[in-house]
Amino acid sequence: MPSLKLLKNCWKKWTGPRWFTLPPNSIPWPWILVNAHRPRQGLSYIKKYKEIIELVIIDSGIERFQNPKNRDYPSGWIERLVDLYSRVKRIVGDKVLVSAPDVPADYPSNDIRDNIEKTINHVVEAISNYRNVRWLIPVQGRYMQPKSFIKCIMVYDALGITKLFRYFSIGNLCTTKRVKIIIESVNIVRSLPPTKYPHYFGLYLGALLFVKNKIDSFDNVRYTFPTVYAKKLGMNYSCKNKAQRELYFVHYLKRILLSLDSVTNLLFEEHL
Repeated sequence: MPSLKLLKNCWKKWTGPRWFTLPPNSIPWPWILVNAHRPRQGLSYIKKYKEIIELVIIDSGIERFQNPKNRDYPSGWIERLVDLYSRVKRIVGDKVLVSAPDVPADYPSNDIRDNIEKTINHVVEAISNYRNVRWLIPVQGRYMQPKSFIKCIMVYDALGITKLFRYFSIGNLCTTKRVKIIIESVNIVRSLPPTKYPHYFGLYLGALLFVKNKIDSFDNVRYTFPTVYAKKLGMNYSCKNKAQRELYFVHYLKRILLSLDSVTNLLFEEHL
């Protein structure tokens, strides 16, 4: 496994969009994703590595919509996110963003037809009631319909949100592997002013090569699934223990570096 020194060199030499994730607890990483549904592990991690963390993103917990019975967030969810934001801020200071609650439509068993409208309503409520929070503004669309993102952006423009906020995220594409759809969607959201910071929720790694120059960061925890390297070793299953989590993480990281065509990848060759 790469040493701490090697990983630090990786961060310093990193080029391209930053990868936010929650690594194995034994591996330090500067860009951290905290799950609003299960924050305990994320909070423990950032306490351990607070000295090296550069930025934390708290996601709003959209996996709840995998259950077709859930059509929106429960009452008080924004307050829950703000509370979690405050807890993280006490650890890392201002190096934290929290996603306003967004409602996806990309889970096949839960096609929420008014997901754009619900997302906009949540964003307006969040930014109106909690002005001192560093919000990540989600741009939502309809499933497999890139042009639907335009509606969300136009409403944000009309409400002045695109002027007031810098950080925006691209939602509703976590479950697709259709690279053409991903590229078209990213191009639309990239039409925001160049001073904005676009983040991609749950990017399919196969699309990274094609959008790496159009986003500032992305997130996922897909390294826990069987990597190409793991499959070659006959490990065609999700990681089940500490050693496998470390192995899967490092090899997923290498795939990211290869997609970014990063010189940092050369540092890993002798370690993998």
